[in-house]
Amino acid sequence: MKNKHKVKHGNISSLTIRRLGDLEMRVVDAAGPLNLTFLHESLPPNGTAPYVIHSRTMEFVYVTKGEMTGIIDGRKIRLREGDYLFLPCGVEHRFEAAGAGVEAVSVFLPQMDMNKPDAKIVFSKKKSRRLSKV
Repeated sequence: MKNKHKVKHGNISSLTIRRLGDLEMRVVDAAGPLNLTFLHESLPPNGTAPYVIHSRTMEFVYVTKGEMTGIIDGRKIRLREGDYLFLPCGVEHRFEAAGAGVEAVSVFLPQMDMNKPDAKIVFSKKKSRRLSKV
């Protein structure tokens, strides 16, 4: 039986960078046929990402290099290379890189439309805005 999907190969460094504050994100579009969104994300040394809530997507984060602290619904969780974190829908979270910076892979299910991402940015408890294409 012939597979209707083509084999895809690439390198993270060739993908377009999207920025949200200190956070750099690269979308691996090749994951589309799997009905998920696959992001390579990085924060520079001591960099931070804003608080985010995903109302319709679950997120799985795997740290590939460095260390960071996740602030998950107000609770701090230290994540090091090789650690993972599963975030169900509706969980407020943000990440702070350690001194050497951090790289991670995030997988979102179901697939996220990156032109209208399921990401509500929370600047404070009083005001918030949606993530826009950078």
